[in-house]
Amino acid sequence: MGPKMKATKRYIKISFLSLLLSLVVNFAKAQCTAFFNDTTTATCGVVQFTNLSTPSNSMVTYSWNFPSAITPTSAMQNPTATYTANGTYTVCLFIVSTVPSCSASICKTITVNCFTSSLCTANFNTVVCNSGQMTFTNTSLGTNSTTVYNWDFGNSSTSTLTSPTATYATNSIYTVCLTYTTFAPATCSASICKTVSIGCVTSSCNANFIDSACVGNGVIPFFDASTGLSAPTSYTWNFGNSTTSNLQNPLGTYTANGTYTVCLSITSGSPPCNSNICKVITVTCVPTPSCQANFTNSPCNNGQVNFWSTSSGTTSSTTYSWTYSSPPSGPPAPYTATVCLKMINLSPACTHSVCKSILIDCTVGIPEFIFENSNIKIFPNPSNGFFTLDIGQVNSNFSSIHIAVYNIFGELVHQNVEEVQGRKNKEIDLQSLPNGAYYLRLNAGNNTYSVKLIIAK
Repeated sequence: MGPKMKATKRYIKISFLSLLLSLVVNFAKAQCTAFFNDTTTATCGVVQFTNLSTPSNSMVTYSWNFPSAITPTSAMQNPTATYTANGTYTVCLFIVSTVPSCSASICKTITVNCFTSSLCTANFNTVVCNSGQMTFTNTSLGTNSTTVYNWDFGNSSTSTLTSPTATYATNSIYTVCLTYTTFAPATCSASICKTVSIGCVTSSCNANFIDSACVGNGVIPFFDASTGLSAPTSYTWNFGNSTTSNLQNPLGTYTANGTYTVCLSITSGSPPCNSNICKVITVTCVPTPSCQANFTNSPCNNGQVNFWSTSSGTTSSTTYSWTYSSPPSGPPAPYTATVCLKMINLSPACTHSVCKSILIDCTVGIPEFIFENSNIKIFPNPSNGFFTLDIGQVNSNFSSIHIAVYNIFGELVHQNVEEVQGRKNKEIDLQSLPNGAYYLRLNAGNNTYSVKLIIAK
Protein backbone atom coordinates (compact mmCIF):
# COMPACT_ATOMS: atom_id res chain seq x y z
CA MET A 1 0.00 0.00 0.00
CA GLY A 2 1.38 3.27 -1.01
CA PRO A 3 1.87 6.29 1.25
CA LYS A 4 -1.09 8.13 -0.24
CA MET A 5 -3.48 5.32 0.58
CA LYS A 6 -2.24 5.12 4.19
CA ALA A 7 -2.82 8.83 4.75
CA THR A 8 -6.37 8.59 3.48
CA LYS A 9 -7.23 5.74 5.83
CA ARG A 10 -5.72 7.63 8.78
CA TYR A 11 -7.95 10.70 8.02
CA ILE A 12 -11.06 8.61 7.78
CA LYS A 13 -10.32 7.01 11.16
CA ILE A 14 -9.80 10.36 12.95
CA SER A 15 -12.98 11.82 11.47
CA PHE A 16 -14.95 8.79 12.64
CA LEU A 17 -13.61 9.08 16.19
CA SER A 18 -14.47 12.81 16.31
CA LEU A 19 -17.99 12.10 15.13
CA LEU A 20 -18.36 9.33 17.69
CA LEU A 21 -17.13 11.60 20.53
CA SER A 22 -19.54 14.32 19.50
CA LEU A 23 -22.42 11.87 19.54
CA VAL A 24 -21.42 10.63 22.99
CA VAL A 25 -21.20 14.17 24.42
CA ASN A 26 -24.55 15.21 22.98
CA PHE A 27 -26.11 12.04 24.30
CA ALA A 28 -24.65 12.68 27.77
CA LYS A 29 -26.04 16.17 27.81
CA ALA A 30 -29.38 14.92 26.89
CA GLN A 31 -29.31 12.65 29.97
CA CYS A 32 -29.21 15.69 32.50
CA THR A 33 -32.20 18.00 33.15
CA ALA A 34 -32.11 20.69 35.88
CA PHE A 35 -35.42 21.71 37.47
CA PHE A 36 -36.84 22.72 40.89
CA ASN A 37 -39.91 24.08 42.65
CA ASP A 38 -40.07 26.70 45.47
CA THR A 39 -42.47 26.74 48.43
CA THR A 40 -42.93 29.40 51.14
CA THR A 41 -42.80 28.12 54.72
CA ALA A 42 -44.63 29.19 57.90
CA THR A 43 -41.65 31.38 58.77
CA CYS A 44 -41.74 34.64 56.87
CA GLY A 45 -38.80 35.00 54.50
CA VAL A 46 -37.82 31.29 54.52
CA VAL A 47 -38.27 29.54 51.13
CA GLN A 48 -38.04 25.75 50.65
CA PHE A 49 -36.58 24.52 47.31
CA THR A 50 -37.44 21.01 46.03
CA ASN A 51 -34.97 19.56 43.49
CA LEU A 52 -36.75 17.84 40.54
CA SER A 53 -33.63 17.44 38.35
CA THR A 54 -32.65 14.22 36.57
CA PRO A 55 -30.75 12.09 37.05
CA SER A 56 -31.14 11.92 40.81
CA ASN A 57 -28.60 9.66 42.42
CA SER A 58 -25.49 9.74 44.52
CA MET A 59 -23.36 10.48 41.47
CA VAL A 60 -24.94 13.94 41.04
CA THR A 61 -23.62 17.12 42.69
CA TYR A 62 -25.67 20.29 43.15
CA SER A 63 -24.72 23.94 43.26
CA TRP A 64 -27.38 26.50 44.28
CA ASN A 65 -27.07 30.28 44.02
CA PHE A 66 -29.43 32.53 46.10
CA PRO A 67 -28.46 36.16 45.55
CA SER A 68 -29.67 38.50 48.40
CA ALA A 69 -30.38 35.58 50.79
CA ILE A 70 -28.71 35.45 54.21
CA THR A 71 -26.74 32.38 53.00
CA PRO A 72 -26.26 32.92 49.23
CA THR A 73 -25.12 29.36 48.21
CA SER A 74 -25.84 25.73 49.04
CA ALA A 75 -24.70 22.23 47.91
CA MET A 76 -27.73 20.43 49.38
CA GLN A 77 -30.18 18.60 47.17
CA ASN A 78 -33.25 20.34 48.71
CA PRO A 79 -32.07 23.48 50.50
CA THR A 80 -33.83 26.49 52.09
CA ALA A 81 -32.96 30.16 51.65
CA THR A 82 -33.80 32.96 54.09
CA TYR A 83 -34.67 36.47 52.88
CA THR A 84 -35.08 39.58 55.05
CA ALA A 85 -37.28 41.76 52.89
CA ASN A 86 -40.05 41.62 50.30
CA GLY A 87 -38.89 41.45 46.67
CA THR A 88 -38.30 39.39 43.50
CA TYR A 89 -35.16 37.27 43.57
CA THR A 90 -33.29 35.05 41.00
CA VAL A 91 -32.39 31.49 42.07
CA CYS A 92 -30.08 29.26 39.96
CA LEU A 93 -29.34 25.50 40.16
CA PHE A 94 -26.34 23.77 38.53
CA ILE A 95 -26.08 19.94 38.44
CA VAL A 96 -23.18 17.71 37.39
CA SER A 97 -23.50 13.90 36.96
CA THR A 98 -20.66 11.40 36.59
CA VAL A 99 -22.85 8.42 35.63
CA PRO A 100 -24.11 9.19 33.17
CA SER A 101 -21.68 11.95 32.50
CA CYS A 102 -23.78 15.04 32.04
CA SER A 103 -24.51 18.54 33.42
CA ALA A 104 -27.37 21.04 33.35
CA SER A 105 -28.52 24.35 34.86
CA ILE A 106 -31.65 26.43 35.37
CA CYS A 107 -32.52 29.87 36.77
CA LYS A 108 -35.95 30.98 38.03
CA THR A 109 -37.38 34.05 39.78
CA ILE A 110 -39.23 33.87 43.11
CA THR A 111 -41.29 36.45 44.99
CA VAL A 112 -41.23 37.18 48.76
CA ASN A 113 -44.06 39.40 50.07
CA CYS A 114 -44.78 38.29 53.63
CA PHE A 115 -43.11 41.16 55.50
CA THR A 116 -45.18 43.96 57.10
CA SER A 117 -44.16 47.23 58.79
CA SER A 118 -45.47 46.14 62.23
CA LEU A 119 -43.21 43.20 62.96
CA CYS A 120 -41.48 45.02 65.84
CA THR A 121 -43.33 46.47 68.88
CA ALA A 122 -41.27 47.71 71.83
CA ASN A 123 -42.52 47.35 75.40
CA PHE A 124 -41.27 46.60 78.90
CA ASN A 125 -42.48 46.21 82.50
CA THR A 126 -40.85 46.97 85.84
CA VAL A 127 -40.31 44.76 88.88
CA VAL A 128 -40.64 46.05 92.47
CA CYS A 129 -37.81 48.44 93.32
CA ASN A 130 -35.42 47.28 96.06
CA SER A 131 -32.63 49.34 97.67
CA GLY A 132 -32.34 51.61 94.66
CA GLN A 133 -32.33 48.77 92.11
CA MET A 134 -35.07 48.41 89.48
CA THR A 135 -35.32 45.41 87.13
CA PHE A 136 -36.86 45.92 83.69
CA THR A 137 -38.61 42.98 81.98
CA ASN A 138 -38.50 43.17 78.17
CA THR A 139 -41.92 42.27 76.65
CA SER A 140 -41.21 43.51 73.11
CA LEU A 141 -42.52 41.71 70.01
CA GLY A 142 -40.52 40.77 66.91
CA THR A 143 -37.34 39.83 68.76
CA ASN A 144 -35.00 36.87 68.29
CA SER A 145 -31.33 35.99 68.56
CA THR A 146 -30.43 38.69 66.02
CA THR A 147 -32.04 41.49 68.09
CA VAL A 148 -29.77 44.21 69.50
CA TYR A 149 -31.06 46.23 72.50
CA ASN A 150 -30.17 49.71 73.76
CA TRP A 151 -31.53 50.89 77.15
CA ASP A 152 -31.31 54.42 78.59
CA PHE A 153 -32.33 54.50 82.27
CA GLY A 154 -32.59 58.30 82.60
CA ASN A 155 -29.77 58.48 85.16
CA SER A 156 -26.81 58.62 82.71
CA SER A 157 -26.52 54.81 82.67
CA THR A 158 -27.27 52.41 79.78
CA SER A 159 -27.41 48.68 78.98
CA THR A 160 -27.54 46.30 75.99
CA LEU A 161 -29.02 43.36 77.93
CA THR A 162 -32.43 41.94 77.09
CA SER A 163 -33.94 42.53 80.58
CA PRO A 164 -31.45 44.56 82.63
CA THR A 165 -31.33 45.93 86.19
CA ALA A 166 -30.55 49.62 86.80
CA THR A 167 -29.22 51.16 90.01
CA TYR A 168 -30.49 54.56 91.13
CA ALA A 169 -28.89 56.81 93.75
CA THR A 170 -31.76 59.25 94.35
CA ASN A 171 -35.50 58.85 94.74
CA SER A 172 -37.13 60.66 91.82
CA ILE A 173 -39.06 60.19 88.57
CA TYR A 174 -36.98 59.04 85.58
CA THR A 175 -37.65 58.59 81.85
CA VAL A 176 -36.54 55.10 80.76
CA CYS A 177 -36.23 54.34 77.02
CA LEU A 178 -35.77 51.05 75.11
CA THR A 179 -34.68 50.95 71.45
CA TYR A 180 -33.98 47.73 69.55
CA THR A 181 -33.35 46.38 66.05
CA THR A 182 -34.06 42.87 64.79
CA PHE A 183 -31.93 41.93 61.74
CA ALA A 184 -33.46 38.59 60.65
CA PRO A 185 -35.51 37.25 59.08
CA ALA A 186 -36.55 40.87 58.45
CA THR A 187 -34.95 44.10 59.59
CA CYS A 188 -37.21 46.12 61.86
CA SER A 189 -36.70 48.62 64.67
CA ALA A 190 -38.87 49.95 67.49
CA SER A 191 -38.55 52.10 70.60
CA ILE A 192 -40.57 53.13 73.66
CA CYS A 193 -40.09 55.53 76.61
CA LYS A 194 -41.86 55.35 79.98
CA THR A 195 -41.73 57.42 83.19
CA VAL A 196 -40.63 55.32 86.15
CA SER A 197 -40.96 56.44 89.78
CA ILE A 198 -38.06 55.39 92.04
CA GLY A 199 -38.79 55.57 95.76
CA CYS A 200 -36.70 52.75 97.22
CA VAL A 201 -33.33 54.49 97.58
CA THR A 202 -32.25 54.19 101.21
CA SER A 203 -30.12 56.89 102.80
CA SER A 204 -26.63 56.03 103.99
CA CYS A 205 -26.28 59.28 105.94
CA ASN A 206 -28.05 60.11 109.22
CA ALA A 207 -28.68 63.63 110.48
CA ASN A 208 -28.14 64.28 114.19
CA PHE A 209 -27.17 67.14 116.49
CA ILE A 210 -26.66 68.02 120.13
CA ASP A 211 -27.52 71.31 121.87
CA SER A 212 -25.28 72.78 124.50
CA ALA A 213 -26.13 74.69 127.65
CA CYS A 214 -27.27 78.26 127.19
CA VAL A 215 -24.39 80.72 127.00
CA GLY A 216 -26.59 83.56 128.27
CA ASN A 217 -29.26 85.94 126.97
CA GLY A 218 -31.12 83.18 125.13
CA VAL A 219 -28.15 82.01 122.99
CA ILE A 220 -27.94 78.21 122.50
CA PRO A 221 -24.96 76.56 120.67
CA PHE A 222 -25.86 73.64 118.34
CA PHE A 223 -23.31 71.05 117.20
CA ASP A 224 -23.65 68.79 114.15
CA ALA A 225 -23.40 65.08 115.09
CA SER A 226 -24.48 63.58 111.74
CA THR A 227 -22.89 60.36 110.45
CA GLY A 228 -22.17 58.87 107.02
CA LEU A 229 -21.24 62.24 105.50
CA SER A 230 -19.08 62.88 102.44
CA ALA A 231 -18.16 66.03 100.59
CA PRO A 232 -19.91 68.18 99.69
CA THR A 233 -22.34 68.50 102.62
CA SER A 234 -24.90 71.28 103.10
CA TYR A 235 -26.81 72.08 106.31
CA THR A 236 -30.22 73.68 106.86
CA TRP A 237 -31.22 74.52 110.44
CA ASN A 238 -34.65 75.67 111.65
CA PHE A 239 -34.58 76.79 115.28
CA GLY A 240 -38.36 76.77 115.76
CA ASN A 241 -38.53 80.54 116.34
CA SER A 242 -38.72 81.67 112.68
CA THR A 243 -34.90 81.86 112.41
CA THR A 244 -32.64 79.59 110.32
CA SER A 245 -28.96 78.94 109.57
CA ASN A 246 -26.80 77.12 106.99
CA LEU A 247 -23.74 76.77 109.22
CA GLN A 248 -22.54 73.38 110.38
CA ASN A 249 -22.41 74.40 114.07
CA PRO A 250 -24.59 77.49 114.50
CA LEU A 251 -25.89 79.56 117.43
CA GLY A 252 -29.62 79.87 118.00
CA THR A 253 -30.87 83.06 119.65
CA TYR A 254 -34.17 83.06 121.54
CA THR A 255 -36.08 86.03 122.94
CA ALA A 256 -38.45 84.11 125.22
CA ASN A 257 -38.20 81.09 127.48
CA GLY A 258 -40.17 78.01 126.40
CA THR A 259 -40.03 74.81 124.37
CA TYR A 260 -38.99 74.88 120.70
CA THR A 261 -38.75 72.25 117.92
CA VAL A 262 -35.33 72.45 116.26
CA CYS A 263 -34.78 70.66 112.92
CA LEU A 264 -31.62 69.86 110.93
CA SER A 265 -31.64 68.76 107.27
CA ILE A 266 -28.45 67.63 105.51
CA THR A 267 -27.55 66.86 101.90
CA SER A 268 -24.28 64.98 101.59
CA GLY A 269 -22.12 63.43 98.88
CA SER A 270 -22.46 62.94 95.14
CA PRO A 271 -24.84 61.40 94.25
CA PRO A 272 -26.54 63.19 97.17
CA CYS A 273 -27.79 61.55 100.36
CA ASN A 274 -30.57 63.37 102.24
CA SER A 275 -31.53 63.06 105.91
CA ASN A 276 -33.26 65.18 108.56
CA ILE A 277 -34.02 65.12 112.28
CA CYS A 278 -36.10 67.25 114.66
CA LYS A 279 -35.74 67.56 118.45
CA VAL A 280 -37.62 69.50 121.14
CA ILE A 281 -35.45 71.73 123.34
CA THR A 282 -36.29 73.84 126.40
CA VAL A 283 -34.96 77.39 126.68
CA THR A 284 -34.77 78.82 130.22
CA CYS A 285 -31.96 81.38 129.93
CA VAL A 286 -33.83 84.36 128.48
CA PRO A 287 -33.66 87.07 131.19
CA THR A 288 -36.94 88.44 132.52
CA PRO A 289 -37.33 92.06 131.44
CA SER A 290 -36.77 94.60 134.20
CA CYS A 291 -39.85 96.48 133.04
CA GLN A 292 -43.37 95.17 132.50
CA ALA A 293 -45.98 97.10 130.53
CA ASN A 294 -49.58 96.96 131.74
CA PHE A 295 -52.66 99.18 131.88
CA THR A 296 -56.28 99.35 132.94
CA ASN A 297 -59.27 101.38 131.82
CA SER A 298 -62.57 102.83 133.04
CA PRO A 299 -66.02 102.14 131.60
CA CYS A 300 -67.31 104.62 129.05
CA ASN A 301 -68.47 107.87 130.69
CA ASN A 302 -70.02 110.63 128.61
CA GLY A 303 -68.56 109.11 125.48
CA GLN A 304 -65.02 108.72 126.87
CA VAL A 305 -62.96 105.76 128.08
CA ASN A 306 -59.92 106.54 130.21
CA PHE A 307 -56.74 104.41 130.10
CA TRP A 308 -53.89 104.60 132.56
CA SER A 309 -50.61 102.72 132.84
CA THR A 310 -50.04 100.23 135.65
CA SER A 311 -46.60 99.26 134.29
CA SER A 312 -43.79 98.20 136.60
CA GLY A 313 -40.10 99.05 136.42
CA THR A 314 -40.76 102.61 135.31
CA THR A 315 -38.30 105.45 135.82
CA SER A 316 -38.23 109.13 135.16
CA SER A 317 -36.96 108.34 131.66
CA THR A 318 -39.86 106.01 130.77
CA THR A 319 -41.78 106.93 127.64
CA TYR A 320 -45.14 105.50 126.57
CA SER A 321 -46.67 104.82 123.20
CA TRP A 322 -50.40 103.99 122.92
CA THR A 323 -52.17 102.54 119.89
CA TYR A 324 -55.77 101.43 119.43
CA SER A 325 -58.00 100.24 116.63
CA SER A 326 -60.47 102.67 115.11
CA PRO A 327 -64.22 102.29 115.77
CA PRO A 328 -66.33 100.84 112.97
CA SER A 329 -68.14 103.20 110.61
CA GLY A 330 -71.86 103.86 110.98
CA PRO A 331 -74.04 104.81 113.96
CA PRO A 332 -72.50 104.45 117.45
CA ALA A 333 -72.50 100.82 118.53
CA PRO A 334 -70.54 98.63 120.95
CA TYR A 335 -67.32 97.17 119.52
CA THR A 336 -64.14 95.46 120.70
CA ALA A 337 -61.01 97.54 120.28
CA THR A 338 -57.38 96.35 120.41
CA VAL A 339 -55.44 98.69 122.68
CA CYS A 340 -51.65 98.42 122.98
CA LEU A 341 -49.14 100.09 125.28
CA LYS A 342 -45.39 100.14 124.63
CA MET A 343 -43.06 101.40 127.35
CA ILE A 344 -39.40 102.28 126.83
CA ASN A 345 -36.81 102.88 129.56
CA LEU A 346 -33.63 104.59 128.48
CA SER A 347 -31.62 103.88 131.63
CA PRO A 348 -31.45 101.06 132.41
CA ALA A 349 -32.49 100.07 128.89
CA CYS A 350 -35.73 98.11 128.78
CA THR A 351 -38.61 97.85 126.32
CA HIS A 352 -41.88 95.99 126.82
CA SER A 353 -45.33 95.95 125.19
CA VAL A 354 -48.78 94.68 126.04
CA CYS A 355 -52.03 94.53 124.02
CA LYS A 356 -55.57 93.90 125.27
CA SER A 357 -59.04 93.48 123.72
CA ILE A 358 -61.32 96.10 125.34
CA LEU A 359 -65.10 96.41 124.97
CA ILE A 360 -65.92 99.99 124.00
CA ASP A 361 -69.63 100.69 124.57
CA CYS A 362 -70.79 104.28 124.85
CA THR A 363 -74.28 103.75 123.42
CA VAL A 364 -76.09 103.98 126.78
CA GLY A 365 -75.94 106.60 129.48
CA ILE A 366 -75.74 104.24 132.43
CA PRO A 367 -73.50 101.22 133.00
CA GLU A 368 -76.39 98.85 132.39
CA PHE A 369 -77.31 96.73 129.37
CA ILE A 370 -80.83 95.53 128.61
CA PHE A 371 -82.12 93.03 126.06
CA GLU A 372 -83.63 94.53 122.96
CA ASN A 373 -86.11 91.64 122.84
CA SER A 374 -88.13 90.90 125.95
CA ASN A 375 -88.51 87.23 124.87
CA ILE A 376 -84.80 86.58 125.63
CA LYS A 377 -84.06 86.11 129.31
CA ILE A 378 -81.26 84.83 131.58
CA PHE A 379 -81.78 83.14 134.93
CA PRO A 380 -81.10 82.81 137.78
CA ASN A 381 -79.54 86.22 138.19
CA PRO A 382 -77.67 86.62 140.55
CA SER A 383 -76.21 83.08 140.63
CA ASN A 384 -73.07 81.19 141.63
CA GLY A 385 -71.81 81.59 138.08
CA PHE A 386 -73.99 78.99 136.31
CA PHE A 387 -76.66 80.68 134.18
CA THR A 388 -79.34 79.54 131.74
CA LEU A 389 -80.00 81.68 128.67
CA ASP A 390 -83.43 81.59 127.01
CA ILE A 391 -82.57 81.53 123.26
CA GLY A 392 -85.90 80.35 121.86
CA GLN A 393 -86.40 83.49 119.79
CA VAL A 394 -82.77 83.56 118.56
CA ASN A 395 -82.73 79.87 117.68
CA SER A 396 -85.63 80.20 115.27
CA ASN A 397 -83.39 82.13 112.87
CA PHE A 398 -79.76 81.16 113.59
CA SER A 399 -77.78 77.95 114.10
CA SER A 400 -75.02 79.53 116.25
CA ILE A 401 -74.52 82.53 118.53
CA HIS A 402 -71.47 84.40 119.84
CA ILE A 403 -71.30 85.06 123.57
CA ALA A 404 -68.82 87.50 125.15
CA VAL A 405 -68.54 88.44 128.86
CA TYR A 406 -66.79 91.62 130.11
CA ASN A 407 -65.90 92.86 133.59
CA ILE A 408 -66.83 96.34 134.83
CA PHE A 409 -63.57 97.69 133.36
CA GLY A 410 -64.60 96.53 129.91
CA GLU A 411 -62.02 93.73 129.76
CA LEU A 412 -63.02 90.59 127.87
CA VAL A 413 -63.00 87.69 130.37
CA HIS A 414 -64.93 85.00 128.50
CA GLN A 415 -66.12 84.32 124.96
CA ASN A 416 -67.38 81.35 122.99
CA VAL A 417 -69.35 80.40 119.86
CA GLU A 418 -72.24 78.09 120.71
CA GLU A 419 -74.17 75.80 118.35
CA VAL A 420 -77.87 76.26 119.21
CA GLN A 421 -79.70 74.61 116.32
CA GLY A 422 -82.91 73.03 117.69
CA ARG A 423 -82.40 74.27 121.27
CA LYS A 424 -84.42 76.76 123.35
CA ASN A 425 -82.05 77.13 126.30
CA LYS A 426 -78.27 77.38 126.54
CA GLU A 427 -76.29 76.90 129.76
CA ILE A 428 -73.38 79.26 130.46
CA ASP A 429 -70.73 78.26 132.97
CA LEU A 430 -68.91 81.28 134.46
CA GLN A 431 -68.05 79.68 137.79
CA SER A 432 -64.34 80.29 137.20
CA LEU A 433 -64.88 84.06 137.42
CA PRO A 434 -64.68 85.85 140.78
CA ASN A 435 -67.68 87.47 142.45
CA GLY A 436 -68.76 90.72 140.91
CA ALA A 437 -70.77 92.40 138.20
CA TYR A 438 -70.31 91.47 134.53
CA TYR A 439 -71.86 92.29 131.19
CA LEU A 440 -72.90 89.53 128.79
CA ARG A 441 -73.24 90.38 125.11
CA LEU A 442 -74.92 87.99 122.65
CA ASN A 443 -74.48 88.38 118.88
CA ALA A 444 -76.80 86.52 116.49
CA GLY A 445 -76.33 87.60 112.90
CA ASN A 446 -76.70 91.39 112.84
CA ASN A 447 -78.63 91.47 116.15
CA THR A 448 -76.93 92.25 119.47
CA TYR A 449 -78.35 91.67 122.94
CA SER A 450 -76.77 92.39 126.32
CA VAL A 451 -77.50 91.96 130.01
CA LYS A 452 -75.84 92.58 133.35
CA LEU A 453 -74.89 89.49 135.41
CA ILE A 454 -74.13 89.21 139.09
CA ILE A 455 -71.93 86.36 140.36
CA ALA A 456 -72.34 85.76 144.09
CA LYS A 457 -70.90 82.49 145.39
